Amino acid sequence: MANVEFKKAMTEHFIEVVKYLKVSGRVKSKTEIGEIIGQPLQVISKLLSGDRIITLEQMQLLIKNTNVDSYWFLTGVGSMIDDDDHELNEPSVGYQKEGSTINTIGILLPLISALEEKIKTLEQNNSMFLEQLKAIVAQTNTKKNLFN
Repeated sequence: MANVEFKKAMTEHFIEVVKYLKVSGRVKSKTEIGEIIGQPLQVISKLLSGDRIITLEQMQLLIKNTNVDSYWFLTGVGSMIDDDDHELNEPSVGYQKEGSTINTIGILLPLISALEEKIKTLEQNNSMFLEQLKAIVAQTNTKKNLFN
């Protein structure tokens, strides 16, 4: 059985997903979220207010019926949205005429998150390579001093 902290974290992730889906224009209302996970509006309202904790069945339906990444939903690590190539393409942006700025921002959020993670990984790798390079230079200088 899952502990209370885990259940609360899953509910917080649910709230983040709903905000993203609404801002991105992928859903229009809480009622539509309810349809996605097979729950009435009252249940969705209680989940969003934190008065109710999301069930495994509700999480499963949300993940199954949207492109929310299951690993992110369970751990909070990685990208919220499971897009294969994480690139913008015409169908995903949709070039909506009304409210396009908000919709585009909503679509860009997970892409920015993925880029931030990749930059962090590159910075970590860069640090590691710099340390290795310093060690090689120090080793080379030591050998040079031995032969001089």
